[in-house]
Amino acid sequence: MRDLGAGFGYLLKGQRWVARHGKQYGFGLLPGLITLVLYAAALVALAFWGEDFVAWATPFADDWSSPWQGLFRGFLTVVLFALSLLLSVLTFTAVTLLVGQPFYESLSEKVDQDVSPDGTAPSPASRSGASCGSRHGTASGSSYGPCCGASSSSPSASSRSSARPSSP
Repeated sequence: MRDLGAGFGYLLKGQRWVARHGKQYGFGLLPGLITLVLYAAALVALAFWGEDFVAWATPFADDWSSPWQGLFRGFLTVVLFALSLLLSVLTFTAVTLLVGQPFYESLSEKVDQDVSPDGTAPSPASRSGASCGSRHGTASGSSYGPCCGASSSSPSASSRSSARPSSP
């Protein structure tokens, strides 16, 4: 429960920082706006040319009588648009995060510079856990230090050694 309170405190600190730096709020919204425009353009293009795509994909229906061909292709056009809309809803967040990664990294550096006592942000390599093993003197990264939140030996290595059957 104590961690929940600490997390809520960090949320409030972050909201106060955003309130003081309004431009950065807009900068953080930019990736979502870019993704929204791309998805909207794709859906509008599909709405205009979806029927042509369905006609191209169903050449076997060219010889059908008039009402059945139109009903079938109209149904497939609606299904195509509905599935595309579902796919866009399911993937919007992932694509926004992919587009926004450089934006969010820059924003993170600005926050670090603003809240650090001396006005300098730590380098990205010192913030990520990827370089943790090499910072503590091991080339393979199999021994983690305190920056990764693990003990001095790799938990996966110890569990692998205990899971091996002993040789006769």
